[in-house]
Amino acid sequence: MAPKPIRDGNVGVPMPLSVVSVFKPGTQEELTYNQLGEICKTGPGNMLGYDNPEATAKALQKHADGNVWLHTGDLGYMDEDGVIYVLNRGYAPRYGGGDLAVLPMENLVANARIDGIDDEFFVLLDDDEHPGYYVPYLYVVLKDGYTVDSIREKVEECLEEYQHPVEIIQIDKRPFFHFKTNRIGLMRELKAESAS
Repeated sequence: MAPKPIRDGNVGVPMPLSVVSVFKPGTQEELTYNQLGEICKTGPGNMLGYDNPEATAKALQKHADGNVWLHTGDLGYMDEDGVIYVLNRGYAPRYGGGDLAVLPMENLVANARIDGIDDEFFVLLDDDEHPGYYVPYLYVVLKDGYTVDSIREKVEECLEEYQHPVEIIQIDKRPFFHFKTNRIGLMRELKAESAS
């Protein structure tokens, strides 16, 4: 139902009876079109809450307009046509500067059309040396005859320096995963490997 192609984080327009807006993260300050912030929703389809009262209070907040808004934790923006773009799940700052937004980083690599890369995706891990910060790992599916070393330079060329992966990991095929859930599993695997 979106008036624009589904790509680059475009997830379409809000469902009927749902009001979606973007707010400055951690606040109830509403932003305008094309400004990056937390995607929030209000309407009769909102959930009632979690089993955990603290999590419910954080997610469901009554705003000055009298409505209860669901603070999703998803970062993105809405354009003038009401199309919503989801770019990341929460802020993920990198020590030294820059916010690691997974989807835009993946788009940069995909749009660079690097010879040898058949598929790719990022996973973020906590930076053990700098609590509160994150580091990116890039998983790649490579075409026959290519190695991680043969694509590394092109990957770094298409990314800002703060987005450079700490490691590029070759895999046989992309696992089926939900945007958040399986990445959490991959993060746990990476943490277990680094601990051993």
